[in-house]
Amino acid sequence: MTVEHTGLAAPVPTGPTVVELSRRARLEVTDAARLIGAATDAGWENPDGFAAGDPHAAVDAALWLWTQHTSALPGVRVLSDGGEAGFARPQ
Repeated sequence: MTVEHTGLAAPVPTGPTVVELSRRARLEVTDAARLIGAATDAGWENPDGFAAGDPHAAVDAALWLWTQHTSALPGVRVLSDGGEAGFARPQ
């Protein structure tokens, strides 16, 4: 699935530009230590205190990197990536 914009014909709201993204990805962790190391190097602090070998640490690290810094995740293979993007009303 590709990332789709709501289109040029979509009405542009007045006021601040607020973009709403909906993204889904399916990832295979091929090197958890590399993924967790990259997240830690980028500032992830493992707030839930997962042990390095706990698969939950890889999930948390991947999500943090994905949302905070980059879609390029070392130590994973992207199986699918897609979503939608468009304007949202400011709250």
